[in-house]
Amino acid sequence: MFKYVLVALLIALSSCAPTQPVAIMEPSFVASADSGYKTYIPEAGAVMIEVESFEEADVAQTIAHLKRLDDGKRQIWIRIDSYGGALNSGMDLIQAIESIRSPVVCVADNKAMSMGFFLLQGCPTRVMTKRTVLMLHEPAAGAQGNQHELANQAKYLKAFTRQLIALCDRMNILPDDLEKKLAEGEWVLNWKEAVEVEAVDGLIEPRELPKLEETPAAPQNNLFQQLFQR
Repeated sequence: MFKYVLVALLIALSSCAPTQPVAIMEPSFVASADSGYKTYIPEAGAVMIEVESFEEADVAQTIAHLKRLDDGKRQIWIRIDSYGGALNSGMDLIQAIESIRSPVVCVADNKAMSMGFFLLQGCPTRVMTKRTVLMLHEPAAGAQGNQHELANQAKYLKAFTRQLIALCDRMNILPDDLEKKLAEGEWVLNWKEAVEVEAVDGLIEPRELPKLEETPAAPQNNLFQQLFQR
């Protein structure tokens, strides 16, 4: 009898003992390392949206879509296939990415040029496909106005160039050297050159990209609404 009471007591005590916390694994999407670069595979359940345009309205739609997808858990991949565009809108998108709770990966696929390249640099994880071309250059603007206004525009562009260069701090090139490189003209990189200068963290096979989620189109006013808005 005493033996059964002792067993019951031990079971009761063991049920009251503090349990060990469950280890939570950080999300990882590195598949392997080969030939000096990393190969990436998205996590199960990852979603992907696309950035082509940096027009203000398009970027606003992309930011709204990012916020809808942000659940703090699943990976959000941003496919960049862009010739570039408006610098201010591009910086707005980078700031939105920084506020996302979910892990964000930017993948350059086909082309990431001008602001498209700097968006890639502003992402936590930078990936590209081998079929992609990267291109960066100094920001430009249509200069108008008198001598003082032109001088102020030149100062603004100089400051913006420095801001964009700061996004490239993970590349193995000094900021002053990068500024000189940009002053020489367009800098075009294939995947090998991008890996060499650490413009990307690794590569991905196109077939491994997550399924693309279409960004909802901006609502269009119908004719009835337009008549009453005049």
